[in-house]
Amino acid sequence: MDIQQSRQSFDSYMEIYTKIIEDFSTRKKVVIYPTAKEVLQRYSLNLNRIFDSMLESGEKGNLYSCSILYRSVIEHFLKAFYIFERTISDKNEDVSISFQQHYLISEFLAEKAGLLDMEDLQNGNLNKTDFLEFINSKFPEFEGFEKENQQEISIATRQFGLKVIIKHFHKMMENKNYLYKNVMSQMIPEFSRFSTFTHGGMYANAIMDTHTAQNTISEEIARIIEITIVSVTLINESVILMYKPDKEVADAFIKLKNKRAENT
Repeated sequence: MDIQQSRQSFDSYMEIYTKIIEDFSTRKKVVIYPTAKEVLQRYSLNLNRIFDSMLESGEKGNLYSCSILYRSVIEHFLKAFYIFERTISDKNEDVSISFQQHYLISEFLAEKAGLLDMEDLQNGNLNKTDFLEFINSKFPEFEGFEKENQQEISIATRQFGLKVIIKHFHKMMENKNYLYKNVMSQMIPEFSRFSTFTHGGMYANAIMDTHTAQNTISEEIARIIEITIVSVTLINESVILMYKPDKEVADAFIKLKNKRAENT
């Protein structure tokens, strides 16, 4: 399938998905996992944005940019699908709530820790500034934030580390009836392989040189775009499954699943 066909088939799928979501929203259809739906819907939106940029790069034959974006797609997809599977298996929203609350704070603190390190370097501080003192003095909303809070957040967010997530999917794939074995067996190895593109590694140059020499740039772009379509549509379908189960939800899910199969 060429890039133009990929764009058209994806757009036709998204037209159906958007109509379903708008219809469910207008009629205030009951959502059984509202926090998980919000998290997954945001992932769906962001994955669509990344994919749109992939298509633009692909149309220009820019495999390097496509590869950077593809690596980002893989990480977004693995985190989102992990949250989806945990929500369904646990039958609660604990994972998505923790993701919204603890993971957000964790990333904020990580950013500020980097800022503090930079300030120490710029100011020529021989001794590192105490991080908790820095947070309490610079950000009033964190007044009273202590080491115990920091440890609590660290423990809560550990489950969202990629090693833990990939371990989860490896365990799922041990079940021969696991529905998503094919897509996971494709994407998990590529998470590591395509990391070199996001980090500006020399291996990325070697991969590019190989594709150039073998005249396979177009084929590789088409391959990763096809895998991306599957991953983005799977997250869209996971949003549908956050609604209270009934015939209408089942029909919507099957309709999207069939459209995805038709396009790939």
